[in-house]
Amino acid sequence: MKKFIFLFAMTVLIVYGHANAAKLHFAEGEWVPYVSQDLHNNGVSAEIVSAALQAVGLDVEYSFYPWKRSLIMVEKGAAVGSFPWSKTPERAKVLLYSDPIHSTREVLFYLKDRFPEGVEFKALPDLSSYVFGGTRGYWYEDYFIKHGLNVDYVADPETSFMKLEKGRVDFVPENELVGWSYLRKLFPGNESKFGASRKAYRSEKMYVIFNKKKGRVPRNRFNEGLRIIRKNGVYDAILKKYNLK
Repeated sequence: MKKFIFLFAMTVLIVYGHANAAKLHFAEGEWVPYVSQDLHNNGVSAEIVSAALQAVGLDVEYSFYPWKRSLIMVEKGAAVGSFPWSKTPERAKVLLYSDPIHSTREVLFYLKDRFPEGVEFKALPDLSSYVFGGTRGYWYEDYFIKHGLNVDYVADPETSFMKLEKGRVDFVPENELVGWSYLRKLFPGNESKFGASRKAYRSEKMYVIFNKKKGRVPRNRFNEGLRIIRKNGVYDAILKKYNLK
């Protein structure tokens, strides 16, 4: 009997220790309001990922780096995953993708005084007579070059929005939620002077990426947890908190 109790106690300790060790390391960057070390619960994307992993008994920790470094860390296995990322053929060759965690809308920001009726377009080349404020390294560089758009490139989105406010560029292409976050930060109380196009020039599903060799099991567990929180209402509750659908 004593032997049985001892073995049972050891089993509990082993299982408990294993559960505590099941903490997954994710390498992140700053992309307010989706993920940030300065946001409550690290932002909407992080809340979804944390909830999905917790639903299958896994814990997670986030470390923040420049996005390029985070991507390299996942590729080399120094981090199990990262989010949110769009899916590209190049990345799909070297990484694993989760099921989609949410969608994003890319829109054009403008000054209402400059465009009081808003801005209408079928495709961005329709606006080739205007100046766009772009960020170096963004996905759209090749697209803008291909379509001959006039782009004033800078190192970061904040600089583009500052130029927009001064009338030095006509449009700033940016994720809708991210763009409004920048405007509230840069021009507190005056963000109403800006507008965003009703039409999205790009809509994309976003994913968690995992290391190709080490990430298959965590990816599958994450997808399982994502299905659970979609079914039990947790997922919808997170989106509602951030005014997302």
